Amino acid sequence: MKAKEPIKHKEMIMAVPYKCLISLDKGLADPDIGIVFAEHELFSIDNPDREQLILCVMLMWETQKGADSFWYHHINMMPEG
Repeated sequence: MKAKEPIKHKEMIMAVPYKCLISLDKGLADPDIGIVFAEHELFSIDNPDREQLILCVMLMWETQKGADSFWYHHINMMPEG
Protein backbone atom coordinates (compact mmCIF):
# COMPACT_ATOMS: atom_id res chain seq x y z
CA MET A 1 0.00 0.00 0.00
CA LYS A 2 1.22 3.50 -0.76
CA ALA A 3 -0.18 6.88 0.26
CA LYS A 4 -1.09 9.23 -2.59
CA GLU A 5 -0.49 12.26 -0.39
CA PRO A 6 1.25 13.00 2.93
CA ILE A 7 -0.46 11.64 6.04
CA LYS A 8 -0.65 14.07 8.95
CA HIS A 9 0.30 13.01 12.48
CA LYS A 10 -2.67 11.24 14.13
CA GLU A 11 -4.74 11.53 10.96
CA MET A 12 -7.23 8.69 10.64
CA ILE A 13 -6.53 6.71 7.50
CA MET A 14 -8.69 3.68 8.24
CA ALA A 15 -11.58 2.79 10.52
CA VAL A 16 -12.38 -0.70 11.74
CA PRO A 17 -15.64 -1.46 13.57
CA TYR A 18 -15.01 -2.58 17.16
CA LYS A 19 -16.90 -5.84 16.61
CA CYS A 20 -14.31 -6.82 13.98
CA LEU A 21 -11.30 -6.40 16.28
CA ILE A 22 -9.60 -9.28 18.02
CA SER A 23 -8.83 -7.58 21.31
CA LEU A 24 -7.57 -8.32 24.79
CA ASP A 25 -10.96 -7.42 26.27
CA LYS A 26 -12.76 -9.83 23.97
CA GLY A 27 -10.33 -12.61 24.82
CA LEU A 28 -10.75 -12.11 28.55
CA ALA A 29 -14.56 -11.95 28.20
CA ASP A 30 -14.85 -15.02 25.96
CA PRO A 31 -17.01 -17.60 27.80
CA ASP A 32 -14.77 -20.51 26.74
CA ILE A 33 -11.14 -19.39 26.47
CA GLY A 34 -11.55 -16.55 29.00
CA ILE A 35 -11.69 -19.15 31.77
CA VAL A 36 -8.19 -20.33 30.82
CA PHE A 37 -6.86 -16.77 31.00
CA ALA A 38 -8.45 -16.24 34.41
CA GLU A 39 -7.26 -19.51 35.97
CA HIS A 40 -3.82 -20.18 34.47
CA GLU A 41 -0.74 -18.67 36.12
CA LEU A 42 0.90 -17.99 32.73
CA PHE A 43 -1.68 -15.25 32.11
CA SER A 44 -1.29 -13.55 35.49
CA ILE A 45 -1.08 -9.78 35.66
CA ASP A 46 2.55 -10.15 36.82
CA ASN A 47 3.65 -11.60 33.47
CA PRO A 48 5.00 -8.76 31.29
CA ASP A 49 4.08 -10.77 28.18
CA ARG A 50 0.50 -11.34 29.34
CA GLU A 51 -1.27 -9.22 26.73
CA GLN A 52 0.66 -10.65 23.81
CA LEU A 53 0.15 -14.21 25.08
CA ILE A 54 -3.59 -13.70 25.47
CA LEU A 55 -3.91 -12.35 21.94
CA CYS A 56 -1.79 -15.19 20.51
CA VAL A 57 -3.79 -17.87 22.30
CA MET A 58 -7.05 -16.21 21.32
CA LEU A 59 -5.94 -16.16 17.69
CA MET A 60 -5.01 -19.87 17.87
CA TRP A 61 -8.36 -20.60 19.54
CA GLU A 62 -10.28 -18.81 16.80
CA THR A 63 -8.16 -20.41 14.06
CA GLN A 64 -8.96 -23.94 15.25
CA LYS A 65 -12.70 -23.13 15.07
CA GLY A 66 -12.40 -22.85 11.30
CA ALA A 67 -15.51 -21.53 9.56
CA ASP A 68 -17.34 -21.39 12.92
CA SER A 69 -15.17 -18.46 14.01
CA PHE A 70 -16.57 -14.94 13.61
CA TRP A 71 -13.11 -13.95 12.36
CA TYR A 72 -12.76 -16.89 9.95
CA HIS A 73 -12.47 -14.77 6.80
CA HIS A 74 -9.97 -12.40 8.41
CA ILE A 75 -7.83 -15.27 9.73
CA ASN A 76 -8.07 -17.11 6.42
CA MET A 77 -6.46 -14.13 4.65
CA MET A 78 -3.37 -14.19 6.90
CA PRO A 79 -0.18 -15.47 5.32
CA GLU A 80 0.97 -18.93 6.40
CA GLY A 81 4.38 -19.66 7.85
